[in-house]
Amino acid sequence: MEAKKDNSEIVVYENNDEVADSIELRRFNKLCKILESKNICIKRYSFVEDREQFRQNKDLWHLICCAGIDMLPATYVNGKIEKIEGYPTKKDIYRWMSDV
Repeated sequence: MEAKKDNSEIVVYENNDEVADSIELRRFNKLCKILESKNICIKRYSFVEDREQFRQNKDLWHLICCAGIDMLPATYVNGKIEKIEGYPTKKDIYRWMSDV
């Protein structure tokens, strides 16, 4: 799921070792479904399943090496880091998309 609307791209790098039943994660999963129905998709990478994607993002890999995996999730918008240590909210996403 890659967020592309008005030339914006949103990528969320996640630690899939997190508690899978967290309220924040459930909220974000629901938000992704709503956005997808509006043709706004978010690319999501899992630390365990997509580790190579994490390594390819040199800034992110450096952050993980320095701060640890606890800094995830990390959200990038058009290649620029916008948020760490929490999933983006609907307000965040709409603000980022309107700033493009």
